[in-house]
Amino acid sequence: MTSVDAGSAVQASLADLIALRAQVRRGSTRQSHAGAGLAGGHKAGPASRGMEFFESRPYQAGDDVRSIDWRQSARRGMPYTKLFQEEREHPVQVFVDQGRSMRFGSRTVFKSVLAAQAAALLAWQAVADGDRIGGSVWNGRVLREAQPRARQHGALGLLHHLAEAGATLPEPAALAGALTAFRRSLRPGGIAFVLSDFAGLKKDRDTSMAAALASLSQRNDVVLVHVYDALESEAPPPGIYPVTDGERTATLDLRDDAARQAYVAPFAGRRAGLEMLARHSRVRLLHLATHDNPSVVQACLRNRLG
Repeated sequence: MTSVDAGSAVQASLADLIALRAQVRRGSTRQSHAGAGLAGGHKAGPASRGMEFFESRPYQAGDDVRSIDWRQSARRGMPYTKLFQEEREHPVQVFVDQGRSMRFGSRTVFKSVLAAQAAALLAWQAVADGDRIGGSVWNGRVLREAQPRARQHGALGLLHHLAEAGATLPEPAALAGALTAFRRSLRPGGIAFVLSDFAGLKKDRDTSMAAALASLSQRNDVVLVHVYDALESEAPPPGIYPVTDGERTATLDLRDDAARQAYVAPFAGRRAGLEMLARHSRVRLLHLATHDNPSVVQACLRNRLG
């Protein structure tokens, strides 16, 4: 990742996000036919991802009965079959968590900034590939949506929401509700990226978030991007540390092994829960630390989830 100044490390500006377009190149590796080889192992049905309706014609022997056009069949008094063709555009939609727990980082940038950078790279990659791009930005309380649009109009709509997300830090609401709203905005057959630290996900609890994440993959190819900071995954050296959440202050005693194990336990549980959920839902899971280069997420889209 390139070096950033103090302001860019804690807040993603619109100018910075637009400038990331220079890092994107054309020429993604597309699938030879819809639904083949996509992450999660989903099989293409009669109206599979990457396919759009073309026309209806009279049913012929050997046609897949799942493709019967029941409306046309009823209207014309004889069975009709739906025909599909490969969709030229592949809508890409991104959910970006910019809530309170994302406003943290001990190395390079805040988690919120890294997520915004990764989302911007995804947006510009979609533009370079000729795909529509849109998404939702959640600031912990308010979900702002940018409808998928072609060319730079779609990218700029999403980037404007990202740049404005840091203006307020409202009292947090449940991430599961925001993800459910995001799911309703998804068009079947698209690619969805969810960038978050998933702070509300517990290993054995919070089934509402697990259900919300799992439901995303029912009609779309999904990539979960777990954004985290090294100070969350590993305890600092033994000692006593002052800590604050911006409103309250306390001390953290990490001098003994038991305290250090307890310190990393929440992160370990969250990561294990995400990995279990990804396996169960057959979706792609990436782990992205604040000192990592966000282009690894862009590469996932450029290679079409391969």
